Amino acid sequence: MTWRLDDVPAADRTEALTDLVRAEVARVIGLGDASEVSTTRGLFELGMDSLMAVELRTSLEKRAGRPLPATLTFNYPNVTALAGFFEKLLFGGVELRPAAVLAAAPAVEVPVTPREELSEEHLERLLAEKLKTL
Repeated sequence: MTWRLDDVPAADRTEALTDLVRAEVARVIGLGDASEVSTTRGLFELGMDSLMAVELRTSLEKRAGRPLPATLTFNYPNVTALAGFFEKLLFGGVELRPAAVLAAAPAVEVPVTPREELSEEHLERLLAEKLKTL
């Protein structure tokens, strides 16, 4: 069940997407009325936990008709940010990297040293090397 927004005028898309995201958030966190969901308060401040965040992402994926990043609710932490993301994704030509591309990225050699024994500089260098492969 995807969102039917093709007939919504461009000037009304942000509001329509905000209402749709707000309703989904209300459903996931168990509120009876979407109007109870603040558009600017953080999702986790509203009572969302990590399992609810996964449920929300899965639901929004189905509605958007495409895969979404696992970090969706952390990158876009409130309804307004999520609605803006979906507006760009659905109407602004934003391309998400498919999971297959990420899975095919070359592995970075990570030492088998416990994290506590690694210096911050070494960890930063490992992270920078990993990010270059994505």
